[in-house]
Amino acid sequence: MAEKQQENQGYLFYDDQYDALNRCIISSGKPQKEIACIVYPGMPVENAKSRFSRALSPENHDCKLSIDGLIAVLDNTEPEHFVHFLCDRYGYMRPPRKRDLTDAEQLQMLRDRIKSRGLDVLFKDVL
Repeated sequence: MAEKQQENQGYLFYDDQYDALNRCIISSGKPQKEIACIVYPGMPVENAKSRFSRALSPENHDCKLSIDGLIAVLDNTEPEHFVHFLCDRYGYMRPPRKRDLTDAEQLQMLRDRIKSRGLDVLFKDVL
């Protein structure tokens, strides 16, 4: 198989949705057992891990992730792999990941939005 990773750009392609989900889990550094317990709360740990492993394999048809299960996986891992898979599959450009803005940047964005709407006269003492 050709090398799928390109430096500074992540993976060039994913074999399928299972490959993308597994990359999310691997990138998070969390054990699969931990994520399985989140996806299947209330289930015994070994049963949850077994069910989760089956759900992440294209060969098993007896167990699939629900939408809620998929969201739980993405919320608790590194979701960019699955997002990139969906973008590639449906013909969208891969988006850059948003970074957290500093307080100063957030304040400046707010000031700019107020001014662009002509509301700066209401806040002239504050701005």
